[in-house]
This record gives sequence, C-alpha cells and structure tokens, in this order.
Amino acid sequence: MALRIVATVISGALWFYSVLLFAGSFGSGLHFIGIFLVAPVGLFFAIAVHELGHAAAAHAVGWRVIVVVIGPLGFQLPNRDFAWVPRAKRHYASGWVLAAPPTLKLATNPRDIGYTAGGPIASLGYAMSMFIGAWLVPDLGEFSTVSTPILCGAFGVQSLAMFFGTIIPHVRGPTTSDGYKILAALKQRPIDVKGRSLSWLAAMLQASVRLRNLPEWMVQQVIVSSQRDEGIARFIDSVVVGRALDVDSPDIPAARRLLNDFRARYGVSHWLVACEAFLAAAHEHDPGRAKAALAELEPPSEIPQLTLAAEAAIAMLEGQRDMAKRKCSEMIKIVRQEKDFPDVTYRDLERKVFALAAR
Repeated sequence: MALRIVATVISGALWFYSVLLFAGSFGSGLHFIGIFLVAPVGLFFAIAVHELGHAAAAHAVGWRVIVVVIGPLGFQLPNRDFAWVPRAKRHYASGWVLAAPPTLKLATNPRDIGYTAGGPIASLGYAMSMFIGAWLVPDLGEFSTVSTPILCGAFGVQSLAMFFGTIIPHVRGPTTSDGYKILAALKQRPIDVKGRSLSWLAAMLQASVRLRNLPEWMVQQVIVSSQRDEGIARFIDSVVVGRALDVDSPDIPAARRLLNDFRARYGVSHWLVACEAFLAAAHEHDPGRAKAALAELEPPSEIPQLTLAAEAAIAMLEGQRDMAKRKCSEMIKIVRQEKDFPDVTYRDLERKVFALAAR
C-alpha cells in the first residue's frame, strides 16, 4: 500500500510537471497547444517506448511476442491482426505486451526478468536521451514560438514518470507493476513453469491465438499440474479436444473418442454438445445427428457463438443459406464483443459453413 502511494505521488507529480513544461514550451497565447495537443502526443510516445521496450527485450531473450497494445492500438502478431482496444478491454490503462517462451528450455527466471525489465529500461533511456537533447539543442529564442529545449525536457519528464510508475514495486487492483514482477521473480527460483504455463495459455486464448498454435510443451505442463485440480483438468481437457477439432480435416474417430471421454468425465455441457453438433454437421455432413446433439440441453447456450456455428452448419446443409448467413453474423458479433482481437478460429468456422453450400 505504501509503495503504491509512493509510485502514485512520484509519477503524478512528474506528469503534472511535464504538462507545465509543455505549456511553457510555447509562446504567449499558445500554451493550450502544448497542454491539449502536444502533451497527449508525448504521452502516446512514452507509452509506445515503454511497451516496445518490453517487446524488444522479449525478442532478445528468445521469447515469442504475441500481443503489443499501445493505448487503444493493439497488434496481435501470430495472426497479424490489428484491433482497436477500448478502455473496458484493456488489462492496463496505458498498454501491455504479452510474450511467452516458445520452448520449455527458454522458460527461465533470468529471461522472464529481462523481458519485464525491458519496459522500464526503455523508459529511462528515452527520458535520458530527451534530457540530453534539451541540453544540446539550441533555443532559437525570438526566431521561434517553441522552446525546443523545454519541449525535449517535457518529453523526458513524461517518460521518467512512466519509469517510476512501473519500476516501484506495487499492486494496483488486479495488476502489478514491472518492479513487483521483477522482485517476485528474484525471490522465486526456479520459475514456476506449471503455474505460468496455465496463465500463458489463458492469456493466449484471450488474445485469440488459435488452439492448434498453442505451444505443445505448455499444454503438457498444464496436463501434469491438472491432476490435483478438477477445474484446471476440465480447462486443459477442453483445450485438448479443441486442438483436435481446430484443423481443416479432423480425424473424426479420434475426435469422437476425445469428446466421449470428456462427456464421461465431466458430463454434458453446452460447449460439449456444440462441439459434437459442429463436428457432425461440418465434417460428417449429418444434420440429424447435429440436431440431436444440440437438443440434449435447453437454451440459452453457455457458449452461444459455438452453438450458432453448429446451427449455421445445419442450416447450410438443409439449404437455408440466408439463415446460415444470419447465424454466422451473430456468431462473429458475439466473438468480437468477448475477445480483444479478431478470432481466426471462428473466421475458419464461418468459412467451413459456407463451404458446405457446394455440397
């Protein structure tokens, strides 16, 4: 609590000072330009430098960069997707980077610390470069309405505020600062591979990484750890089933065995019957079996987007093309509301539904 207050006071004071510098960098009567136009641009640059510092550090230690979010601008690298991320969907107000080790060998504490420290180091480096610029760049005085040294100083103070706000160890609601993460990693040797694998997988799925593209070693680590927790076991077993289905031409007998095993262990669910129905309709071309699967549970579905995919496939097999299109549109709309980035898996389900029209 105390460190959170310290971080808030220091970074808040620096942000306020930077606004004063932005105002003072413009001549009389033009202060509003510095406050309302240039200061927000400086804030965006400060955030961008910090997040790109994380991304560069992740790349340097051999980790895979999955997501980079800078303010409302989000980039999902595996799917090469761009998204506008509204404030309600942002894990952190300013931005964040999601990176993970591609192999078990690279899942080490030093690499994790290096990736986490990349942001604050970049912020400090940018701040120092701006201060040096403020010292070296001449002030044009009466020949310009802008004081370049003061403007450089303002950019530097903004980045310094970002540095102190992230490097001081503290917890703010459900989020923790970079400094807190670094301190926790230093105390924990070696890295908790099984626990982190679960959080990495969950974060990747929220970022719309395809099931079939999840690192196999992470899946295996979570399978091992799931033996003591029914909730984790159900989650990872659903991932295993999903990976078997998330291919162009699934091995139908193998997929059916996995679905039956899931049913035997956890019972019937809307997710399960939707998977069974889509497999029956899209790959076995059996609308009767698909309808029977969906009829096992009463609506509303707990996973309406997958249920809609199955219903769209059934409608297409029965020649109801307009209904299939409507259901696909509803499916995509729900997915967009729930996920941070466009979901390639559901795009693929839509493609498979429309491919049924050629039958």
